[in-house]
Amino acid sequence: MFEEIARTPFADRVEAGRQLGARLVALNLAHPVVLALPRGGVPIGLEVARALDAPLDLLLVRKIGVPWQPELAVAAVMDGAEPVVVIERHVQAEAGVKQEYINERARQSSRRSNVGAAAISRTGRPWRLQGARLSSLTTALPPARRCARR
Repeated sequence: MFEEIARTPFADRVEAGRQLGARLVALNLAHPVVLALPRGGVPIGLEVARALDAPLDLLLVRKIGVPWQPELAVAAVMDGAEPVVVIERHVQAEAGVKQEYINERARQSSRRSNVGAAAISRTGRPWRLQGARLSSLTTALPPARRCARR
């Protein structure tokens, strides 16, 4: 099923989300929750959540780039009460990135995310869509004016 999606060109992320949502509806999932990565994943996640009539939540992730090539991810930090660090071991090995560098960047990222935590005011519950518009979801975290708590 998903192999076919991977080969299909999409006009944009909204169209990709609509097609994915249509296929996921056929699975008749019980109590699905859609998770999206800001910003690029939100248009897809929004359409999937609409199709499934499911709540949408955001995974707030910060990339840790290779020191001399910051666009190449060696690791990522997922924000939360206890941040989670995911390391691309093959990139780390090939690029020779020391574990200490990753640990320090993860600590810095966690400190930065704690500074903005009050503004985000997440409680751990997903957002239930209520007339959500894509522009509000991609420009504000959380999209409190367009969504309500489940």
